[in-house]
Amino acid sequence: MFSTTESAKVRALTAEATIKNDIIVLNLFYNGNHRIKAYATKDKEDAFKVAKQIAKILKIDILDATKAESKWI
Repeated sequence: MFSTTESAKVRALTAEATIKNDIIVLNLFYNGNHRIKAYATKDKEDAFKVAKQIAKILKIDILDATKAESKWI
């Protein structure tokens, strides 16, 4: 689980703007560095809730990488 920015481009006839939103992404890693983007949300508490549910079902650990120093929970 980590914090990132989601970007979207909006175009009109003669103008273009990029809109950025901060989001929390929950990835599942397998076979080394392959990943599946499992969930994305703007709410950190919601991300932890979903991560804990998935971790319980799959019997895996959660890496909180939302801050500069990652930690296993």
